Amino acid sequence: MKRFILQAILLVLFSPCFSQEPAAKSNTLRKDALNVFMEASDYIRREIPYVNYVRDIRDAGVYIISTYQRTGSGGWEYTYFLVGQHEYTGMRDTVSFVTTPDETTEGRREKEVNTLRWV
Repeated sequence: MKRFILQAILLVLFSPCFSQEPAAKSNTLRKDALNVFMEASDYIRREIPYVNYVRDIRDAGVYIISTYQRTGSGGWEYTYFLVGQHEYTGMRDTVSFVTTPDETTEGRREKEVNTLRWV
């Protein structure tokens, strides 16, 4: 009887794990958009949707390396190094923005998107 109850509990707990339909593969890459490799947050991906965010640096036309450091006033300086490859070989740029010590997360994200949007 105990074994039957244990099996019933396990069946109820683990059956939803296998009942999901497989995710449909969709080609979300835009044909004429720039392929970009960067560690982008969901916010950046949502606010800058007109590029293809690729997972492999070798597939990217441009890859973006981001760094940040403390400023003397207590804020942060965020710097983005953009490096072109393939058809954009030789193209390089550096953009940055600074936040104040009392900057909100929303304010920092808006500055980040505005900086990257105009590159």
